[in-house]
Amino acid sequence: MPTIESHPLKKLFDLGVRVTINSDDPEVLETNLNNEYRIAHEFFGMNLDEIRRRNRCAVEASFLPDAQKNAVMKELKI
Repeated sequence: MPTIESHPLKKLFDLGVRVTINSDDPEVLETNLNNEYRIAHEFFGMNLDEIRRRNRCAVEASFLPDAQKNAVMKELKI
């Protein structure tokens, strides 16, 4: 996205699209997952439950076998 203002994260989330929050390429983009969570919270107004639900979507969308997905969700309490 050319600007953070034009990013559709919250709009897509509010429409029910299963979006995730990630850091894509931390070395190139000079960010990390904690910073992306901060942006989701401070800029887009997402609360911790909304961010937690994005993490669940990320695990569900991963290529892990179901048993590992379940273990990760249990460990993260998501």
